[in-house]
Amino acid sequence: MTTMLSLDLDGLRDVTFRYDEECDVASVFLGEPREAITEEAGDGWYIRETDGAISGLELHGFRERFLSEPFHAGVTAAVISELEEAAGRLLAQGIAITAPAEALPATARWFVLVLGEAAARFEHAHTAHP
Repeated sequence: MTTMLSLDLDGLRDVTFRYDEECDVASVFLGEPREAITEEAGDGWYIRETDGAISGLELHGFRERFLSEPFHAGVTAAVISELEEAAGRLLAQGIAITAPAEALPATARWFVLVLGEAAARFEHAHTAHP
C-alpha cells in the first residue's frame, strides 16, 4: 500500500455498515464491499484500499472506542440509532446494511469524520518522523 491514498467522496452514494458483536468490529465501506488491501492505521483502525483509493474502514474495539470515549460517543450514538432503525435490529444483534447516503445522513457524516481521522492516523504511522 502506498502512503498517498486518494479518497473520492463523490463516490459516497451508498454506505455499507457491518457490525460483528462477537468480535466488536465495525466495517464501513464506500458503496458495496469489494476486494481490498487492508492496512493498519494504528490502534485498531484499519484502512481498506482498492486501486490506490480508500474504499472502507475496519474499526476494531468499536464499542470501547466509539461508544465509551466521550468525543466519539456523542456523535456515534445518533449513528447507532439511525442504523438500528434502518436495519430493524439492535447493534448487539449484529448489523449489515447498505443504503444510499441520503437515507443514512448521520452515518454518512460520521463516516466522513472517521475517514479523515483514519487517513491522518495512516499518514502518521507511515511517514518517517525525525
